[in-house]
Amino acid sequence: MINIDASVCKACGICGNVCPRHIPYTVKEGDKKTTFISQERINLCMECGHCEAICPNNAITLEAFRNEQFSTVEPLGIDETQFLELVKQRRSIRRYKDKPVPRESINRIVQAARYSPTGTGRRTTGVIILDDPKKLKALSKIVYSDYETWLCCKKLENRKMILKYL
Repeated sequence: MINIDASVCKACGICGNVCPRHIPYTVKEGDKKTTFISQERINLCMECGHCEAICPNNAITLEAFRNEQFSTVEPLGIDETQFLELVKQRRSIRRYKDKPVPRESINRIVQAARYSPTGTGRRTTGVIILDDPKKLKALSKIVYSDYETWLCCKKLENRKMILKYL
């Protein structure tokens, strides 16, 4: 559910411009502008949070984000060349050091994942933190074994059977 606090909304229309489903919309009658939530389109809301995050007056709230605190959207101060260099330097890590990761670092990584883009804009992905070395080793064996089995399967029926166990 999307709510607009009319007492602070300035009817700037930014929320409607960023909404991929065009649910908030602004109407001008004479000299007065008002922003509304389309009751015909509300069921299309993906709960992506774009409208709430972009509102300069914090007039929009989404029930799905009632405990979230969005940061004001500000320019990051990097140009295209700097961004390109950052992207080019990104690396995947596939070999890890045998030392524990501080809990604060894990919490920041999980927080970054929560704010990362998704295909639908919804926050439906969960995170399980496994930091017991014995359990991690046991899980790794299962995953590698099942993955190798899956790669060897030639028939679709066998893949479907294996996928239900993954």
